[in-house]
Amino acid sequence: MPSAYFLRAHRQPAAQPRSRLFERVLRGYRHSLAHSRLVLVVFLSAIALNVVLIKVVPKGFFPEEDTGRLIGHPEADQSVSFHAMMP
Repeated sequence: MPSAYFLRAHRQPAAQPRSRLFERVLRGYRHSLAHSRLVLVVFLSAIALNVVLIKVVPKGFFPEEDTGRLIGHPEADQSVSFHAMMP
């Protein structure tokens, strides 16, 4: 599909900013096809970075005994009536 875009004989006049961005992305795609070893190195580096981050980032953000429940206790003066506490 992207290669069909490059097969056109002439360029479109004054494209919108989005289409210019799309053209840059397609040029980068064409460049990456020409340099497949570089793309492979970047891909393997991304995998290695993920493995390193999995090992380095601290775990245990939630305690082991977390049950997922929230408990609240309302507090008021002893002279407050039940109906005043309802709101």
